[in-house]
Amino acid sequence: MGEGTKVLTASQTVGDLISVSRVPAVVSLEDLSALRDRLSAGQGAGAALDDLVAGYHLGDPDTRGVFEALLRGLARQEQRGDAFLVQGVYGSGKSHLLAVTALLCGHPNSAWPVFLRTHPEYQRASAGFPRPRLVAAIALDEYPSRTH
Repeated sequence: MGEGTKVLTASQTVGDLISVSRVPAVVSLEDLSALRDRLSAGQGAGAALDDLVAGYHLGDPDTRGVFEALLRGLARQEQRGDAFLVQGVYGSGKSHLLAVTALLCGHPNSAWPVFLRTHPEYQRASAGFPRPRLVAAIALDEYPSRTH
């Protein structure tokens, strides 16, 4: 067996070796808006925030690279704007990436502690988000390019 291979013993279950997160299959703008409203009102977001933010998977190098590029750009303190183009096939995680980013930027006091529980390597990056930032969530699929 290779290095790092774990073997299931008679007293263990598969759940002792792996964990399965309850990540939403589809992340909708409506769900994100409802979650942001609860956070803005000071209501707990509970499992919904935990599933969405702590459950965000960054194991894929491409996903991690895009996430880190967004964080670097958004954490800058210069008085200038940036634009990001996020594209990918259906189901590749674009909406989840943007939802997590919106929560980390717009609700840092609530979202970062949850995120850092499962992603402690981003502790230093969290310092770039000391206060909430304005986040405008717009579903572009509701605005066909030929009409605007």
